[in-house]
Parts: sequence; C-alpha cells; structure tokens
Amino acid sequence: MLRSSRGNHPIYAQTHPSMVGDLGDLLPRVGNWVIFVGVMRFILASSSPNRRALLERMRFRFEAMEPDYEEVIDETGDTEAQVKEFALGKARSVYDRVSSLESRVSSDCDGDSCPVTRDFMILGCDSMIRLEGKSIGKAHSPEEAMEQMLFFRGKRQELITGMALL
Repeated sequence: MLRSSRGNHPIYAQTHPSMVGDLGDLLPRVGNWVIFVGVMRFILASSSPNRRALLERMRFRFEAMEPDYEEVIDETGDTEAQVKEFALGKARSVYDRVSSLESRVSSDCDGDSCPVTRDFMILGCDSMIRLEGKSIGKAHSPEEAMEQMLFFRGKRQELITGMALL
C-alpha cells in the first residue's frame, strides 16, 4: 500500500478505460472509478453540508475547508461558465491557503530534512438553477427559499453543476 506523509487517504478518479491502459488492470476500481489509496489528502473546498454528506455516503476520506471566495451571480449570464468559474475560484482559494500553510511549516525546517510536499488534491464545486433564462443561486434566508420554491413551482428547471479539481 502506498502511504503519504499525511497517512492513508483514498483518492478516487473517474477514468475512461483507454486513459489508463495496461495499468488499469492493476488498480483497484469501483466501476470506472480508480482508487488511489494513501497517495494524498483530499480536500473539499466547500461549506455545504450536502456536499460533505454526499462524499461521506460515497465513503471518501476527506477534509473540508470553507473557501474564502465571493460569488457574484449574473442572472442573465451564461450559467455553465459561472458555475465553472465559481468552482475554480473556491478550489483556488483553498489551494492558496493550504499551500501557504505548508510553506510556513517548511520554512522552519533546515535544508532538505523537511521538504514541502504537495500531496493534496482540492475539489471545488458550485451549482445553480437555470430557469426561464435566469441563473439562480442558493437562497440565503428561509424567506428567500420560500420565494424561490414558489417561483419554481410547476416550471421546468435545470440544475447546472461545475467542478474543479486542483
């Protein structure tokens, strides 16, 4: 079993069989998901309890860090582009924080005895509803949630999700 300096953390990556080649037969899998055991930390850049619960149900071992990123939604803008931008922004904000922390730890080391290791992966996600040409983000209050529910009632909506993996 591979081990990282941080312990055993399974990492899953979805692959297409042609991407893995002959190595694919040797890697543990769940369907098209390859399991990289103990290679690195997996960090979810999210404050969403639902995203955490989803990863827990899938039995991922992960850490969650709240991103320091402000979403500014353009209601009439391209929903797909916005969720991609927001997911990447969230992942980058956590990446910068983790990299900064690791750099500070390594500055206390002398020479090569404590090198900085970038043995982490960060997942940022964002979702929006597209309805009648508008991009709609999550509600920020119970009153706003009720307004959204009434607006959505009886109408076809699309849930658009963007993900960024750094």
